[in-house]
Amino acid sequence: MLKLKERYIVDEKGNRVGVILDIEDYRKLLAELEELESICAYDAAKASGEEAIPFEQAVAEIERKRANNIELPPAKPIKEMRGFLKGIDTTIKRDPDRI
Repeated sequence: MLKLKERYIVDEKGNRVGVILDIEDYRKLLAELEELESICAYDAAKASGEEAIPFEQAVAEIERKRANNIELPPAKPIKEMRGFLKGIDTTIKRDPDRI
């Protein structure tokens, strides 16, 4: 069990509303959480009954999907975009010799 030296932030009524941890305790807590998440993911994968694949293959598939994943904002007709920048100065200062 992780031993923490936590301190509490209290409101004007004395109710605990926050926690202060030493940075090292915080890092240990994050490491424990990551370990727990890995265990939960393993248990879920085991319970799914799906065929297991080698770790290297799984990483390669994830990287391949990320490489091919380009996200673009949805395109809208320009008339629908009127007023989108309302309140923002959209003037462009141009050199006198430019149109």
